[in-house]
Amino acid sequence: MNASLQPKPDAKRLPSGAEMIAANAYPAVMPKSEASRFIANLKSEETGKRAEETIAASRNVMRDAVEAYVRALDEASRKHDVSAMFAQAHEIRGLAETAGLGVAGRMANGLCLYFDALDGKPADKDTVRLHVEAIQRVVSGEDEGAIANVVAEELTSLVIRKLGETRALGLPG
Repeated sequence: MNASLQPKPDAKRLPSGAEMIAANAYPAVMPKSEASRFIANLKSEETGKRAEETIAASRNVMRDAVEAYVRALDEASRKHDVSAMFAQAHEIRGLAETAGLGVAGRMANGLCLYFDALDGKPADKDTVRLHVEAIQRVVSGEDEGAIANVVAEELTSLVIRKLGETRALGLPG
């Protein structure tokens, strides 16, 4: 066995093959005294304020990125390319909140969870299309506030129902 593939002494191997390494098994990055100062600096009000200012200054760039991911998600959905749809939805869910589009992120998260739960089985095209269109409407500003939140909740209910139907038909997932 290759030395880099051998499990570390404190590691636990997961069924997926991933290795879980205990936090105390990692070497220290810096001395404890320096780490204490570093953490105090991270938690300081000044650092928080600078972070908020930096994020606010970049919000338009982040929104543009989310919009590009939404366009790519739409294109992938038209081709019914589940792998590409998952990748774009994953990017949206990761960036949307920071870009001020939290509801779109929740919707994209629901779509990702749907694909994950299907475990490679065919996705219902209507369920996917409803998610994509809802995300588009939130990002474009057509739907916002309470309406967008209700739509996000309804999409979650739809995913739960569709996954229940999949199981009732005896399909794994």
